[in-house]
Amino acid sequence: LQELDLTDTGDALNVDSISYTSSLGQYLTYFFGFGTDGSYLYNTACVYEGQTEVLSKCALDQVGLDRGFGTNFGISIDFGSDIQAAFGYEGEGINDDGLLSDEGADAYGFQASYIADNYGISISWANVENAVATNNPSGYELTGGETTFTAINAFFTPDLAGFPSFSVGFESSDNDNIADDTIDETSHWFVGLQFEEVGNGTLGAALGTKEPTVENADSQLMWEAYYAYNYADGITITPLVYVKENTAVNT
Repeated sequence: LQELDLTDTGDALNVDSISYTSSLGQYLTYFFGFGTDGSYLYNTACVYEGQTEVLSKCALDQVGLDRGFGTNFGISIDFGSDIQAAFGYEGEGINDDGLLSDEGADAYGFQASYIADNYGISISWANVENAVATNNPSGYELTGGETTFTAINAFFTPDLAGFPSFSVGFESSDNDNIADDTIDETSHWFVGLQFEEVGNGTLGAALGTKEPTVENADSQLMWEAYYAYNYADGITITPLVYVKENTAVNT
């Protein structure tokens, strides 16, 4: 856990994240906080309830602004007719340089979505300054350049008994700090199926890349299957099986 005042004092109250969310009128919602994802108000078109950290993101791996930067805020606007747009920001001051400065680490993104009762689509985009975690007081150091991320997600839930919902996602990135244009891009994809009311629970399965794959490289896949059984009121038991591919050096 990260202390709220960014100091290490041993036996003290540690705060992982804190945020405040409110609305202005009927259509605009905003939040600001510490340690919260910049995509907190996104409305991603995915209904698959994944059980592993990888596949539960629906391939929204990096565009979701889960950077770990300390300061976060965002807004979302409901335009009606199932259309919504959102903006998110994460930032970390480095040394004595604050947010939105050339020396600080900043990440921001946008999402537009159309979510109807049984289908939806969302398009997300993010721009992130390249930074790595260090032991300096700010916790981060810029490494140069920026990476842009683009993602598209969609789902469809047939209004037919016994048919599953379908969720898909695809994310790509482009790092302008890599001079070799054969390795400066990555891709990441996901497909998930979910059957509702199977016995007394929900059955789901998904397949996708384990992590973003550099272009011209072999992707490593991951799959999972689970059954969320409603044992009693407030109690759900979820057996899960998953498999991740590894490269030869990691086997």
